[in-house]
Amino acid sequence: MLVFSLLALFSLSPARCSGLPPRPPFGAARQTFTGPFDSSDARVDVYYPTTGLAEGRVVPLVSFAHGLLGGGDVMNAAYIPMLLQWAKYGFVVVAPRACSTGCKDTCVTLPGGDPACFGTFYEQQLLAIDWVREGLSADAKALLEPLVN
Repeated sequence: MLVFSLLALFSLSPARCSGLPPRPPFGAARQTFTGPFDSSDARVDVYYPTTGLAEGRVVPLVSFAHGLLGGGDVMNAAYIPMLLQWAKYGFVVVAPRACSTGCKDTCVTLPGGDPACFGTFYEQQLLAIDWVREGLSADAKALLEPLVN
């Protein structure tokens, strides 16, 4: 997954993508919060555009799902460059770190060779969207409310 993500990041250079500006139009930053996620890791990283946004501009929200063994502290090393790049092009990205080796709170294994305890992993991304829409802490709300509608 890491190799694929890095290859995707470098293969999507502005020279190959018509319609993208040669340089990202915005600055970007990352903050980590605690959210209502699986107890395997309740942290969520939020990547967001900073400089260059017009006053009152609302940007799209992406709920990012890491792959097997890609959550927890690995999330930082594996995905920071790619997710910051998305934020520089005007997206807010929420990336839950939970369930790196499977979800602890709802361990469901799907038939057909899926990794153990990943049957409810998709719920973490839905929780991330709900967290942004209705469950933000005061500090996260101050950051995200002006950016995401």
